[in-house]
Amino acid sequence: MNNQVNLNRFVRAAAILNLIFLAIMLPSMKAWADVDALDPLPQPVREWKKEGQFLTIQIVSGKPAKIYVFGREEAKLNLADLKLTVRRLNPYPGKTLSVDRAGNYFSLPYETDLEKIKKLEVKATVENKMEVFQFNFGEKP
Repeated sequence: MNNQVNLNRFVRAAAILNLIFLAIMLPSMKAWADVDALDPLPQPVREWKKEGQFLTIQIVSGKPAKIYVFGREEAKLNLADLKLTVRRLNPYPGKTLSVDRAGNYFSLPYETDLEKIKKLEVKATVENKMEVFQFNFGEKP
């Protein structure tokens, strides 16, 4: 009989501890669930690269999309002297996009979605030499 009483006390104590644990943990579990619901899955990074006579242009997807410019002879390329013009060619009508210089790359406006752009033209001018690159985002990088 004494064992039965001890077992009942133990079961009640365990039930009370479970309720206390749930009361403490449920609010934090809800917070974790809410954060995960708000964060979308990260999109895979895509890259496109074109080589010209003097320069190489690499576009990396993301928010914002980044444009890297490399010289064939990197020691001779001064990014401060580089002028970059970016135009969306498709979907029509074409539109010149503003680019911001950020360290060793240029960034497209945050709202630019490369998935919706089918064709992009990048015109790079450095030391009176100009190269034009066309990127077709419908094809694989």
